[in-house]
Amino acid sequence: MKTTGLYLFCILIICFPWFAQAETRYINENQEVPIRRGKGNEFKILAVKKTHTPVELLKDEGDYSYIRTGDGTEGWVLSRYLTAELPKPLLIEKLRAELEVLKNSQAKLNQDYQQLKEQKKLLESSSSALEQKVRELELQYQELTAASADVLQLKRSHDALKQEKEQLAQSLAALRKKNEELRSNTALMWYSAGALTLLLGIAIGMFMQSLKHKRKKSLSF
Repeated sequence: MKTTGLYLFCILIICFPWFAQAETRYINENQEVPIRRGKGNEFKILAVKKTHTPVELLKDEGDYSYIRTGDGTEGWVLSRYLTAELPKPLLIEKLRAELEVLKNSQAKLNQDYQQLKEQKKLLESSSSALEQKVRELELQYQELTAASADVLQLKRSHDALKQEKEQLAQSLAALRKKNEELRSNTALMWYSAGALTLLLGIAIGMFMQSLKHKRKKSLSF
Protein backbone atom coordinates (compact mmCIF):
# COMPACT_ATOMS: atom_id res chain seq x y z
CA MET A 1 0.00 0.00 0.00
CA LYS A 2 2.82 2.38 0.89
CA THR A 3 4.66 1.46 -2.34
CA THR A 4 1.57 2.22 -4.44
CA GLY A 5 1.17 5.61 -2.78
CA LEU A 6 4.83 6.41 -3.44
CA TYR A 7 4.43 5.49 -7.13
CA LEU A 8 1.38 7.74 -7.46
CA PHE A 9 3.25 10.62 -5.83
CA CYS A 10 6.18 10.20 -8.26
CA ILE A 11 3.77 10.11 -11.24
CA LEU A 12 2.13 13.33 -10.05
CA ILE A 13 5.51 15.03 -9.79
CA ILE A 14 6.54 13.85 -13.26
CA CYS A 15 3.25 14.69 -14.93
CA PHE A 16 2.69 17.95 -13.07
CA PRO A 17 6.07 19.51 -12.29
CA TRP A 18 4.32 22.74 -11.36
CA PHE A 19 2.69 20.87 -8.45
CA ALA A 20 6.03 20.25 -6.78
CA GLN A 21 7.35 23.74 -7.53
CA ALA A 22 4.49 25.82 -6.16
CA GLU A 23 5.53 29.28 -4.97
CA THR A 24 3.76 32.03 -3.08
CA ARG A 25 2.60 35.11 -4.99
CA TYR A 26 0.62 38.18 -3.93
CA ILE A 27 -2.05 40.27 -5.64
CA ASN A 28 -0.60 43.61 -6.77
CA GLU A 29 -1.40 46.99 -5.25
CA ASN A 30 -4.88 48.40 -5.87
CA GLN A 31 -6.08 45.34 -7.70
CA GLU A 32 -9.07 43.03 -7.44
CA VAL A 33 -8.18 40.04 -9.55
CA PRO A 34 -10.79 37.66 -11.01
CA ILE A 35 -9.83 34.02 -11.04
CA ARG A 36 -11.21 32.34 -14.18
CA ARG A 37 -11.72 28.79 -15.26
CA GLY A 38 -9.53 29.31 -18.33
CA LYS A 39 -7.01 31.68 -19.90
CA GLY A 40 -9.20 34.49 -21.19
CA ASN A 41 -11.95 36.90 -20.25
CA GLU A 42 -14.52 34.65 -21.84
CA PHE A 43 -14.09 32.04 -19.12
CA LYS A 44 -16.22 31.96 -16.01
CA ILE A 45 -15.02 33.86 -12.95
CA LEU A 46 -14.55 31.45 -10.06
CA ALA A 47 -13.51 34.00 -7.41
CA VAL A 48 -12.24 37.54 -6.96
CA LYS A 49 -9.26 38.21 -4.70
CA LYS A 50 -8.32 41.56 -3.22
CA THR A 51 -5.02 43.36 -3.03
CA HIS A 52 -2.20 41.69 -1.08
CA THR A 53 -3.99 38.34 -0.96
CA PRO A 54 -1.41 35.52 -0.94
CA VAL A 55 -1.93 32.76 -3.50
CA GLU A 56 -0.02 29.66 -4.51
CA LEU A 57 1.53 29.71 -7.98
CA LEU A 58 1.05 26.29 -9.52
CA LYS A 59 2.01 27.06 -13.12
CA ASP A 60 3.38 30.08 -14.99
CA GLU A 61 2.55 30.23 -18.73
CA GLY A 62 3.67 33.71 -19.61
CA ASP A 63 0.68 36.06 -19.67
CA TYR A 64 -1.40 33.75 -17.52
CA SER A 65 -0.65 31.90 -14.29
CA TYR A 66 -2.48 29.00 -12.72
CA ILE A 67 -2.96 29.59 -8.98
CA ARG A 68 -4.60 28.18 -5.88
CA THR A 69 -6.14 30.41 -3.21
CA GLY A 70 -6.18 29.87 0.51
CA ASP A 71 -9.70 28.41 0.38
CA GLY A 72 -8.64 25.85 -2.25
CA THR A 73 -10.01 27.61 -5.36
CA GLU A 74 -7.85 26.97 -8.44
CA GLY A 75 -7.92 28.97 -11.67
CA TRP A 76 -6.18 31.31 -14.10
CA VAL A 77 -5.20 34.95 -13.61
CA LEU A 78 -3.17 37.44 -15.59
CA SER A 79 0.46 37.12 -14.52
CA ARG A 80 0.89 40.90 -14.33
CA TYR A 81 -1.52 40.98 -11.39
CA LEU A 82 0.87 38.86 -9.33
CA THR A 83 4.10 39.76 -7.55
CA ALA A 84 6.66 37.74 -5.65
CA GLU A 85 7.47 40.64 -3.34
CA LEU A 86 5.82 40.71 0.03
CA PRO A 87 3.36 43.66 0.06
CA LYS A 88 4.21 46.51 2.40
CA PRO A 89 1.21 46.02 4.72
CA LEU A 90 2.03 42.33 5.04
CA LEU A 91 5.71 43.15 5.42
CA ILE A 92 4.86 45.66 8.14
CA GLU A 93 2.63 43.12 9.83
CA LYS A 94 5.36 40.51 9.56
CA LEU A 95 7.94 42.91 10.99
CA ARG A 96 5.51 43.88 13.74
CA ALA A 97 5.01 40.21 14.60
CA GLU A 98 8.76 39.61 14.56
CA LEU A 99 9.26 42.71 16.71
CA GLU A 100 6.67 41.40 19.15
CA VAL A 101 8.48 38.08 19.24
CA LEU A 102 11.74 39.93 19.87
CA LYS A 103 10.12 41.96 22.63
CA ASN A 104 8.77 38.82 24.22
CA SER A 105 12.18 37.22 23.86
CA GLN A 106 13.81 40.27 25.40
CA ALA A 107 11.31 40.25 28.26
CA LYS A 108 11.97 36.55 28.76
CA LEU A 109 15.71 37.20 28.67
CA ASN A 110 15.32 40.01 31.21
CA GLN A 111 13.26 37.72 33.41
CA ASP A 112 15.86 34.97 33.07
CA TYR A 113 18.58 37.53 33.81
CA GLN A 114 16.81 38.65 36.98
CA GLN A 115 16.35 35.03 38.02
CA LEU A 116 20.04 34.40 37.36
CA LYS A 117 20.92 37.46 39.45
CA GLU A 118 18.76 36.15 42.28
CA GLN A 119 20.33 32.72 41.94
CA LYS A 120 23.75 34.35 41.97
CA LYS A 121 22.88 36.20 45.17
CA LEU A 122 21.63 32.97 46.71
CA LEU A 123 24.78 31.16 45.62
CA GLU A 124 26.97 33.94 47.00
CA SER A 125 25.01 33.87 50.25
CA SER A 126 25.27 30.09 50.40
CA SER A 127 28.98 30.33 49.60
CA SER A 128 29.50 32.85 52.42
CA ALA A 129 27.53 30.65 54.80
CA LEU A 130 29.60 27.63 53.77
CA GLU A 131 32.84 29.56 54.22
CA GLN A 132 31.68 30.64 57.69
CA LYS A 133 30.76 27.03 58.48
CA VAL A 134 34.18 25.88 57.28
CA ARG A 135 35.87 28.45 59.52
CA GLU A 136 33.76 27.33 62.47
CA LEU A 137 34.59 23.69 61.80
CA GLU A 138 38.30 24.52 61.52
CA LEU A 139 38.10 26.38 64.85
CA GLN A 140 36.27 23.46 66.45
CA TYR A 141 38.89 21.10 65.05
CA GLN A 142 41.68 23.21 66.49
CA GLU A 143 39.90 23.34 69.85
CA LEU A 144 39.36 19.59 69.79
CA THR A 145 43.01 19.07 68.88
CA ALA A 146 44.11 21.30 71.76
CA ALA A 147 41.63 19.57 74.08
CA SER A 148 42.97 16.20 72.98
CA ALA A 149 46.48 17.36 73.80
CA ASP A 150 45.25 18.58 77.20
CA VAL A 151 43.52 15.25 77.77
CA LEU A 152 46.73 13.39 76.97
CA GLN A 153 48.65 15.67 79.31
CA LEU A 154 46.02 15.18 82.01
CA LYS A 155 46.21 11.42 81.51
CA ARG A 156 49.98 11.48 81.86
CA SER A 157 49.67 13.64 85.00
CA HIS A 158 46.99 11.31 86.35
CA ASP A 159 49.17 8.28 85.71
CA ALA A 160 52.11 10.00 87.41
CA LEU A 161 49.96 10.95 90.42
CA LYS A 162 48.57 7.44 90.56
CA GLN A 163 52.07 6.00 90.57
CA GLU A 164 53.16 8.51 93.22
CA LYS A 165 50.08 7.61 95.27
CA GLU A 166 50.95 3.93 95.05
CA GLN A 167 54.50 4.72 96.15
CA LEU A 168 53.19 6.83 99.04
CA ALA A 169 50.79 4.03 99.99
CA GLN A 170 53.69 1.58 100.03
CA SER A 171 55.78 4.00 102.11
CA LEU A 172 52.84 4.54 104.49
CA ALA A 173 52.38 0.79 104.84
CA ALA A 174 56.09 0.42 105.59
CA LEU A 175 55.92 3.24 108.16
CA ARG A 176 52.88 1.67 109.80
CA LYS A 177 54.66 -1.65 109.97
CA LYS A 178 57.73 0.00 111.45
CA ASN A 179 55.53 1.90 113.92
CA GLU A 180 53.92 -1.34 114.99
CA GLU A 181 57.35 -2.84 115.46
CA LEU A 182 58.42 0.19 117.50
CA ARG A 183 55.30 -0.08 119.63
CA SER A 184 56.01 -3.74 120.25
CA ASN A 185 59.64 -3.00 121.12
CA THR A 186 58.64 -0.11 123.41
CA ALA A 187 56.12 -2.26 125.25
CA LEU A 188 58.74 -4.96 125.64
CA MET A 189 61.23 -2.42 126.92
CA TRP A 190 58.73 -1.06 129.44
CA TYR A 191 57.86 -4.57 130.51
CA SER A 192 61.53 -5.46 130.87
CA ALA A 193 62.22 -2.23 132.74
CA GLY A 194 59.34 -2.94 135.13
CA ALA A 195 60.53 -6.45 135.75
CA LEU A 196 64.08 -5.24 136.28
CA THR A 197 62.85 -2.56 138.69
CA LEU A 198 60.85 -5.16 140.57
CA LEU A 199 63.83 -7.49 140.79
CA LEU A 200 66.06 -4.63 141.83
CA GLY A 201 63.57 -3.67 144.52
CA ILE A 202 63.45 -7.23 145.77
CA ALA A 203 67.24 -7.43 145.76
CA ILE A 204 67.54 -4.13 147.64
CA GLY A 205 64.94 -5.29 150.13
CA MET A 206 66.77 -8.53 150.73
CA PHE A 207 70.04 -6.65 151.06
CA MET A 208 68.55 -4.25 153.58
CA GLN A 209 67.03 -7.15 155.50
CA SER A 210 70.41 -8.81 155.61
CA LEU A 211 72.03 -5.64 156.90
CA LYS A 212 69.44 -5.32 159.69
CA HIS A 213 69.99 -8.91 160.70
CA LYS A 214 73.75 -8.46 160.88
CA ARG A 215 73.37 -5.24 162.88
CA LYS A 216 71.20 -7.00 165.43
CA LYS A 217 73.78 -9.69 165.85
CA SER A 218 76.51 -7.14 166.41
CA LEU A 219 74.53 -5.35 169.07
CA SER A 220 73.77 -8.56 170.92
CA PHE A 221 77.47 -9.26 171.41
